[in-house]
Amino acid sequence: MSSSSFEEDILKFKRGDVVFSAGEASKHLYIVAKGQVQIFKENKNRLELITVVNQKDFIGELSLFEDKVRSATAIATRETELIQIKKADVRRVVELCPDWVSEIITTLTDRLRHSINVLREHRIDEDIEEASKELNNQILNQFMATVTEYRKRKGIKGP
Repeated sequence: MSSSSFEEDILKFKRGDVVFSAGEASKHLYIVAKGQVQIFKENKNRLELITVVNQKDFIGELSLFEDKVRSATAIATRETELIQIKKADVRRVVELCPDWVSEIITTLTDRLRHSINVLREHRIDEDIEEASKELNNQILNQFMATVTEYRKRKGIKGP
């Protein structure tokens, strides 16, 4: 299977644009080509920063091998360009591998999700602490309003 048989799009986001929302169907993996995306969980109608994703990092990987809705919300916090890759394309590549490769990937995904939850509980991440300092209540309220409007436009129920 050649790389030309896969589709990838470059998406551009302004500061404050929602990339995806918790509760939204997961159809893509994103690679940050330029800029920054912050990932938030909602807690009682407030956004809580859980991680910061910078250039060459990727988002949406946890849902690649699960048919679940997004568990978090991603917001561009700078002018950002993302490479969007279809989940189905990633799965096609994995299907070409022996079954044990898929099993390893699924296990690693489960372990990663567990580790993220542990880190979130203990807030062990300097990037998160630094980025949290930059996010005042006004910015978080603006982001929450943007997320609410995004969900309304797309018909997405919240988490």
